[in-house]
Amino acid sequence: MKTVLGLINHPILFGGILVHPGDLILGDDDGLVVVERNECEEVLKKSIKRIEAEKIKSEKLKSGISSMELNKLDKVFEFLGLVEE
Repeated sequence: MKTVLGLINHPILFGGILVHPGDLILGDDDGLVVVERNECEEVLKKSIKRIEAEKIKSEKLKSGISSMELNKLDKVFEFLGLVEE
């Protein structure tokens, strides 16, 4: 039984990260992320932009282009001496 009241609207240390009131904590199977309150709008804009780019990439991959071509990795593979046999 908990016998001590906690603090409300005070910063806390959460997993080694200082979290302030109003910060956003998001998580999935890969882990958690803390977004500072004043950065939420910018992070949301960047997230939406990335989702849109991933949709375009997915459509290109569905059309038959290889991920190597899409990501322009042919020069990297060539430099590393990787060749398809």
